[in-house]
Amino acid sequence: MATLSRLLIQQNKLFLLTFLLLIFLGCTDNKTTVNNYAELGEHKVEKYPTKELKDNYILYYAPKAISPDMPVVFFLEGGGEAPKITHYSGLMHFLASKGYFVIGAESGESYDSTYASNIFEKAIGYVTQEYGLSLSKLAVMGHSQGGGTSFYVMKHFQSLGYASKASLIVSIDGWFSFNMNKKDFQGLNTTIAHIQMNGIKGTGTDPRINLSTWNLAKKSKKLFFTLPHNKHSYVGGNLNSLLTKKDLLYIISALSNDSFTNNDKGYKSIPKQYKTDYKDIVNVLKTKESYPADCAGKSYNAHLQLTLFDIDYCQLK
Repeated sequence: MATLSRLLIQQNKLFLLTFLLLIFLGCTDNKTTVNNYAELGEHKVEKYPTKELKDNYILYYAPKAISPDMPVVFFLEGGGEAPKITHYSGLMHFLASKGYFVIGAESGESYDSTYASNIFEKAIGYVTQEYGLSLSKLAVMGHSQGGGTSFYVMKHFQSLGYASKASLIVSIDGWFSFNMNKKDFQGLNTTIAHIQMNGIKGTGTDPRINLSTWNLAKKSKKLFFTLPHNKHSYVGGNLNSLLTKKDLLYIISALSNDSFTNNDKGYKSIPKQYKTDYKDIVNVLKTKESYPADCAGKSYNAHLQLTLFDIDYCQLK
């Protein structure tokens, strides 16, 4: 009996050790998968052209990852006094390391969004001929003015038959969506992610602008995130700088992977403190007697372009 008891005890210990090992391996694997969203991808990245821009655009890509159906990311710079497209080199390089073909546009010189779409059309003419890309999976991302312009650019290229398999808009501290009417937003069918700096209060790029697009985009899946950093320029910088901004990279990478692989694992893994909702921001805005930011675009003469279209960005439900 003593021998049998010792044997049973040893078997139980072995089972417990095996069980704990499986849990550890499972947790380790899950942790690695989750952490990889904010880590540099496996692909070696090249830039073209290496020095000056080509027709106001620049390319970041991994030669060994190129295939006709690979995901393509358009990135639009901010406008006005914001840095040029090369200032976003870190984020574009990061996205290319994940296996995406990235096209950055020097598009902030005009409030007319067709200026940006024309740059991307030139770029597409080159990359489709040179690399045979289909652009069936497309993400359009931008910062500040570029974030607002992302909506028109996506609408334009969807109308041309691109983004047929996957589409995503990421507006980082986005501004006005020039050249968009209400019906354009209402007909847009994509995933829209707003990323706002300085928490719910924002950095001075009026939150009511993003809330207006949220209300109008009835067909689209809409997500809203806030980050605690109070710098509107947080998204800029070289690769070494960007790799320290894990929160921003995590959100962008997770959502991109979700869109291009048709799942929501990335979104579910994003920490709750970064997720917010339309109602949360509206409630904050309603506590202010007068909101200081400019939802009408008069500060930078943007209202002259906005009057050509029918969206009132100051209106809240």
